[in-house]
Amino acid sequence: MGSNHVIQNSVYYEKFKLGLDETLISKNTFYLLNSLSASFAHSIKYLTKHSGLSRKKIANKCAISDKQIEAWEKDFSNEIQVKPLNLLRFCIALSLPPEICDFLFELKGTKLPRSEKGLIYTAIKNRYYSASLFEINDILESAHLEIW
Repeated sequence: MGSNHVIQNSVYYEKFKLGLDETLISKNTFYLLNSLSASFAHSIKYLTKHSGLSRKKIANKCAISDKQIEAWEKDFSNEIQVKPLNLLRFCIALSLPPEICDFLFELKGTKLPRSEKGLIYTAIKNRYYSASLFEINDILESAHLEIW
């Protein structure tokens, strides 16, 4: 693989990656949750800004458009409907722990479906949030779901 294929992780990866001490992950999660606003738009904007990645890089990592992320950041009236899968992809792209992802779902008033697919996505959110896109795609492919 050439250097142009190197996947850059967000700064959140180092704070929340699997394998870190659970106490440290919990403390980092607590501090990040307290940094977020009760506004979905403000929270998305904060997470994007402090991720260390451009909106375009985040969009590439989560297979949604940078324009969509920008629209989320500007949705102060909370009118845009966000597909749960797109929000999950955003969280995974930033390596956000499940508590942060759940907070964003709550702010947007959405959730993953209660179905076999939804349970697989929930497992990804809870157990593989700091996995690489390649690892996530292996899980999705083995479950016969669309890869990201």
